[in-house]
Amino acid sequence: ARPCLVARRSRLNWNTVPQPLRRPALRALRDPHSGLGTGWRSWVWSELPWAVRRLPAPTRERIAATALGPAGAWWLRDRFERNVPALMGHRLHRAVAVGGRTRLGLTTAAGESVVMDTAHVIAATGFAPRLGRLELLDAGLRAALATVGEGDAPELSAVFESSWPGLFFAGLLTAPSFGPSMRFVHGTGFTAGRLVRGVRKRLGARGPLPGPAGGVRPVRASAGHPETYLR
Repeated sequence: ARPCLVARRSRLNWNTVPQPLRRPALRALRDPHSGLGTGWRSWVWSELPWAVRRLPAPTRERIAATALGPAGAWWLRDRFERNVPALMGHRLHRAVAVGGRTRLGLTTAAGESVVMDTAHVIAATGFAPRLGRLELLDAGLRAALATVGEGDAPELSAVFESSWPGLFFAGLLTAPSFGPSMRFVHGTGFTAGRLVRGVRKRLGARGPLPGPAGGVRPVRASAGHPETYLR
């Protein structure tokens, strides 16, 4: 394949080369390591998601939208720049089928027109998680949920429970509540412990659950409700 990158921005963002684990004490204090990189801000987002949740809603929204944004891996940069041509500062204004190929009409930052014929197009335009897209939830239920500030993400308790009792969230939609670490694998350890604790409390579970390890074990939620099965 002979790929070519077309980007609206004038430059690409790349992650910096990680600092060595063994460093002078003063440098380590100035730029501490964390699960999401170096620096005090990254350390807070990475290691203190519970503290992020205590910030005002507008602040949490801004942090989730701007901190630790998309960037290329540092170890791919040389490989990419040697082999992939990049048209920076180009905007797409037309895409039409021509035979079995796709013709792209692009406009440069100076207003000049560029035409590109290609066999395949991958539109890497990003993804914005929103409650409105969770069509597996009833529309009335989605509308009833308390949200974070002006955004479309659920406001969550300290154990990831929404304003609808018994409805818990995990993953991208929890970033406006707990910070950008919720977008990374690193954040799953914090999420799992808190969320499971919240579910057990909601179910009224006490102590070890009965049944063989790894098996299916019924947990009685409350009188008059069907059993909930946990694997």
